[in-house]
Amino acid sequence: MKAWESTIGCEVQKSQRVEVNTAADYDALLEKNDGVVIDIRLPSEFESDHAKSAINTPLNELKNILKLFDKSKKYYAYCSSGYRSAIALSLLRKEGFDAYDIVNGFVGLVANVPERTMTGKMCPSMKKKLELLQEKRTAQKS
Repeated sequence: MKAWESTIGCEVQKSQRVEVNTAADYDALLEKNDGVVIDIRLPSEFESDHAKSAINTPLNELKNILKLFDKSKKYYAYCSSGYRSAIALSLLRKEGFDAYDIVNGFVGLVANVPERTMTGKMCPSMKKKLELLQEKRTAQKS
């Protein structure tokens, strides 16, 4: 952790995470027009499936377009597994944005609130992640 802190030049903050278990949870993120859901995945991933109202902001472009972001808004980031959104969160928070990571990423959104997602031709790896998450939940209920 210390090595990472010295590399980025600031103290690493614990990531703020948000759980989205119901459609009401998702809608609350966008409530009062002050929340923005950002999809950190590649455009090709976004085109095949994404959360409704999400803005595609690929991680590799994020740093260059931060000047377009409004610091009065709250940003909720997701990707497939959480790796890219965690990096995005670090960048956003370092620049002074109020930013949160959506727990379980897009797979969690599809599993919990399919009515708030636009799934088209879901790629095989995403389908597998969704199956694994559903199996894990079934096992936890047993």
